[in-house]
Amino acid sequence: MGLLFEPEIEDALRARYPDAVRDVYEVQRIMDGLARPGTMRKHVFDYFDGMRFIVSRDKVRNDIFLHISVSMQTGSMPKGSDLLRVIIEKLRDLCGGIPPDAMINVSATNSGIVHVIIPEAKTPQASPMKMGNPRWN
Repeated sequence: MGLLFEPEIEDALRARYPDAVRDVYEVQRIMDGLARPGTMRKHVFDYFDGMRFIVSRDKVRNDIFLHISVSMQTGSMPKGSDLLRVIIEKLRDLCGGIPPDAMINVSATNSGIVHVIIPEAKTPQASPMKMGNPRWN
């Protein structure tokens, strides 16, 4: 069973974002049984409109990606371009923006979960060396 739906104001969500992207999760280790980011509150961002983001940095082979899983906990998911617009607006607000040349890959599952994948070369990073809310350059 997943975490309870607990919406927060956007300032609180933004304040938690650096902690969500601090660590990198090797996808193969998750497939082998390591706890998924979605089971940890620091990666789960619940909005009052019913939308939930699960945010993590994932590693596949030698590539690192910002991975956002999007689902609706209450209400209904926007459709088509409205859905993409809502996701991009929330993501920009959460992490400080998205560069205009970012390659954003979006896919949807049969269960209604949308996955947004952005290669790390275009994502903000949080590290012990870089304090505060990571911003897009």
